[in-house]
Amino acid sequence: MTTIKTDQPVGIVNSAYFHQHFSLQRFYPSSPLEAIVDHYWIVKWQLPDGEGYTQSVIPHPNTHLTFIENASHIQGICQTKYSHTMTGKGQVLGIKFKPAGFYPFAYKAGVAMSALVNQVEDIAKFFPTCSALKQIETTFLHSTIDEERLRELEYVMFTDVLSGQLSVNDKVNLVNQMVHRIETNKSIMSVNDLCALYQLDNRGLQRLFSQYVGVSAKWIINRFRIHDALTQVETNKQVDWTKLAVDLGYYDQAHFIKDFKALMGVTPKQHQNTVVN
Repeated sequence: MTTIKTDQPVGIVNSAYFHQHFSLQRFYPSSPLEAIVDHYWIVKWQLPDGEGYTQSVIPHPNTHLTFIENASHIQGICQTKYSHTMTGKGQVLGIKFKPAGFYPFAYKAGVAMSALVNQVEDIAKFFPTCSALKQIETTFLHSTIDEERLRELEYVMFTDVLSGQLSVNDKVNLVNQMVHRIETNKSIMSVNDLCALYQLDNRGLQRLFSQYVGVSAKWIINRFRIHDALTQVETNKQVDWTKLAVDLGYYDQAHFIKDFKALMGVTPKQHQNTVVN
């Protein structure tokens, strides 16, 4: 295990309110798992009796393994807004895989990554030799989770990887690198931009993303646009909507508003009016 991840998380709807009332910690994996695991995340909350809160997230292009008491599961990439209602006191532990990081497990289980999109699956389907799932639910979710406990989790969940019995091929690393570049290089606004950077034709690029991630490169570019838009909408009181649309790579403001509303259910301006700072 290395260090706590300290960069600002994106995609959390009404982020300021979330951080005022909930605790989010993220940890990097140990070096043998860096090719497949982005980070581990822990959300904790303690709400007054009788009160609940529904938190929404605009998900990333990543598969998650989530430990919730009596409801642990694999969550494939969500193409819609994801919401979870929290009541009382509790915590949730999750493993966020890199965009192509879950591919080795899906391949071994005979499941196409595209078949996982928008789906919730049984953990045992992909980790059949893991007999400690119930122990993780009861022991981890009712204790303080720190780096030492996460090392235990790595050993339980990823023995095949750590022992070298489950290999990660070069294309997994390549696709992960591509998605990271889309996220961090704001000049990549189209699939053609990505093809030019990696000297790939459009068809070959789409095959890579379909096989190793399950969604298209175009969808991922658009998802990161919406993440950027959500951050701007929630942190800036005065937004030049036309300029924002252009900066995000949209042809015009109308297309930007259409994409934002399709995912969020409201226009950018309507969402901005509901943000609690």
